[in-house]
Amino acid sequence: MYSNNDIKPIEPAISVIKRQDMYFGSTGLQVKR
Repeated sequence: MYSNNDIKPIEPAISVIKRQDMYFGSTGLQVKR
């Protein structure tokens, strides 16, 4: 569902938030901010 390039070697939490942003959409934006 997400591109391999989207996942970067920063932190696992960032990846989880990115996945939530795709699933939840606007809700993910709030979690990201």
